[in-house]
Amino acid sequence: MIMVSDEGANTLGEIAATLADGEGLQAHAQSARYRMK
Repeated sequence: MIMVSDEGANTLGEIAATLADGEGLQAHAQSARYRMK
């Protein structure tokens, strides 16, 4: 289990979404953004 703050989770989510967008994985990017809400 990894512990991360809310701010850290949002930062990681944005990075994950950006990487997924760059790789053409729109559903993964959308999922990452959804989890940040």
